[in-house]
Amino acid sequence: MKKHFLIIATALFLFSCNNGKSVENDTQNVSNNSSNIVFATDFTVPFSGFWINENYYNELLKTRSTRIAQEKSNESFIVITPKSTQPITMIYNVHDGGAEMIIRKTGNNYEFWSATENKKYHDIHIISENKLKIGNISFVKLSNNTEFSNESVQKLIGGILFKGTYTTENNKTITFDADGKITGLSDFQYYAPLIDYFDGGMDIDIVYLGKSTENVQGYAFAFNTDTLFLYDFKCVEILDKLGCCDSITSGELKYKLIKQ
Repeated sequence: MKKHFLIIATALFLFSCNNGKSVENDTQNVSNNSSNIVFATDFTVPFSGFWINENYYNELLKTRSTRIAQEKSNESFIVITPKSTQPITMIYNVHDGGAEMIIRKTGNNYEFWSATENKKYHDIHIISENKLKIGNISFVKLSNNTEFSNESVQKLIGGILFKGTYTTENNKTITFDADGKITGLSDFQYYAPLIDYFDGGMDIDIVYLGKSTENVQGYAFAFNTDTLFLYDFKCVEILDKLGCCDSITSGELKYKLIKQ
């Protein structure tokens, strides 16, 4: 089953046009000689939670850019549910969902199999409580939460990048918490970074600030050591008569926030 992964699509309409794709699992399809193997198929998964590609996570910490991190990983993240028979989907490039999978177990070994065919996709190796290898890709655990939604993913990624206390040049205190809430900056109460740049015009890192998830305004953002810069952004190249933007750039500096 193919799924398309959308992040604040309505807020982006003025700046870009959707050219989204779906993908099949482009992972290792392991040939199966399983006729004589007895699998456990209905059990509680001991490593449930929200898992993120370790390379993606490290790029976030290194570059502090959701745009660059997306470019550096194929398998981006996966939410593993506690029930082995509940279908699970790997998210690719922070944009597309692969084929639905279930978890099978034989002895102490866990494997991802197709939810609809007798096809094995990946071995699962438990490295530690907070680290897995799925096939040959390492994942780190960000949360025990298995309630998957676009908003929950943005909160987790936003917390990695922005969580903390900042001050303005006028010594006003601004707080970004790990749950997508912001206090002290104008009348903004909510923040969410854009994490899917798989479209035209996505040339800079963007974070959305607003009074709610439905009422947001986009800002270009950049970190320089302990300082967060927030800019207006604008379209510099219109793609067609629909008004789709093929290139955007940072504009006027609106906020300079120094992390404490």
